[in-house]
Amino acid sequence: MNLRAWIVVSFVFLAGCSNSEPTKGSSPPVSTSAAPMSSSAESLANCANCADSDRPVPWFFIGNYLDARCTQPVLHASFEACQSVNIPRSASLDLGAPLGTHKRYDHVDLGLGRQLAESEVKNLYRKEDGVCRPEKVSFKLAPTGCEGKRVCRDAAGQLSCNTCTRLPNGCPNFEGTRVYVLGIVPK
Repeated sequence: MNLRAWIVVSFVFLAGCSNSEPTKGSSPPVSTSAAPMSSSAESLANCANCADSDRPVPWFFIGNYLDARCTQPVLHASFEACQSVNIPRSASLDLGAPLGTHKRYDHVDLGLGRQLAESEVKNLYRKEDGVCRPEKVSFKLAPTGCEGKRVCRDAAGQLSCNTCTRLPNGCPNFEGTRVYVLGIVPK
């Protein structure tokens, strides 16, 4: 880019910036908040935009284990805000780390075991270069027992699947989340 074009682009970019206070002769900032819903029928129609999705969620193995000997693999999946937490019995995935006799990037079918509680996931291990080391994970996880339900925030701001707070439009305050499960390696 030549100097002239750079100056024009810089000017256009800077002209688009504004301070929080309007300058003399300019109009005040425009609010982008939506007007309140006028009826409960409109509110319910807006909630329909958050329909549950039946599409499969990809599962991942990135080298995490539940135990200090790195023998119990842990898989995870991320669910969008409007998706129910569904944990199938098995998943077909490309490995993000070696697992048993399988190499990284191998395509495998693994069984999915029980969902792990957040307290268990905070103390995972990771196998690197044949050595099992502690690894701290700090994700907000779906509470156990949310199978078949959508995750939301409760009145205390914690993730829940039973007592959802409501947004100003009346819809539940659904939130995306992550789930960790024990992987079952076929023998």
